Amino acid sequence: MLRAEPTVFGPVASDPTVSRLIDTPAAAGKRALTAPRQARADVRAYVWRTAALCAPAA
Repeated sequence: MLRAEPTVFGPVASDPTVSRLIDTPAAAGKRALTAPRQARADVRAYVWRTAALCAPAA
């Protein structure tokens, strides 16, 4: 789908590249999800702390 509109989406990764991008973390199992989940939790905590100071009604 993305390759159908190169002027809009620009160059896109080849099918093998996308496949490796999905296969590599999938093979690592739960370990591959630990860092992104922790990063998301850290960012959410930061945003809520900041919102509490700047917008208490949030």
